Amino acid sequence: MHILKGSNTDRTAARVHRIILVAACAMAVFAAESPTSASAQALWKMATEYPESNISGVGLATFGKILSSKSDGSVTTSNAFDNELKISSGEMLQAARDHRIDGGDAFAGPLESSDPIFGLSSLPFVVQSVDTAKAVAARARPLYERALKARGLKLLYITIWPATGIWSEQALKTADDLRALSVRTYDNNSAQVMRTVGATAEYLPFNEAIAKVKEHKLNAILTSGDGGAGRKLWDDLHHFTPINYAIPISIAFVRHQRRKHRRASAARRHRCPEKGREYSDRDLGSKGPS
Repeated sequence: MHILKGSNTDRTAARVHRIILVAACAMAVFAAESPTSASAQALWKMATEYPESNISGVGLATFGKILSSKSDGSVTTSNAFDNELKISSGEMLQAARDHRIDGGDAFAGPLESSDPIFGLSSLPFVVQSVDTAKAVAARARPLYERALKARGLKLLYITIWPATGIWSEQALKTADDLRALSVRTYDNNSAQVMRTVGATAEYLPFNEAIAKVKEHKLNAILTSGDGGAGRKLWDDLHHFTPINYAIPISIAFVRHQRRKHRRASAARRHRCPEKGREYSDRDLGSKGPS
């Protein structure tokens, strides 16, 4: 994760780590209930279209380390970062169902083509504070779980991103500046919003957007400060304008694994204390681990 200066970002990183710890503990116990033998091992292929230094990449790397530790090495992950597998966020659910990957961390907005609920967090100008974003994520969690379960997938954890802004070649000072933008957006809704204010806009996966910026076919990208920092967007897009368009989320998930029997490991359960649930409740305001 690109850590910007300031205690708020440090606290956010610590909160994300605790949430991932809870998810990894839960999956370690789940894995303990379903091995084919005492020596059975599983390797989960996980993917994200974002770099390893981005909040999604850090989440997957952290999850993999904790999962391996809590499962005594019986479950490990192989992470593909930066769209290495050419699977964008919007394609990830189907890729998991097709067994091309076992799971991953997907930016939620593009998943709205699978189920409209995934577009909730990126609705324009609805959520204007982190506290509200936490509350919305906690209330919507059962709906995310239901949408994933219908596709044979299991929700691991939810990551709340920093607020969305615009990275651009030129500073944005007036409405006329918006009309001069040729901007990448992160879902179809945000593309429509940007077109409404007069910009030329299209939804693109991040890698494709970067390529178009390099080719001078785009002069702006709608994303968070963290998303831009992970890609060093400032090399080409020198200005970031925090417009608080949304405080979106990404969804980490895994395909349901076939369960052979239900003999759980008491030792692994002991290393996943209820304190983890307390962390999650305090941080997300949920009634269950996030």
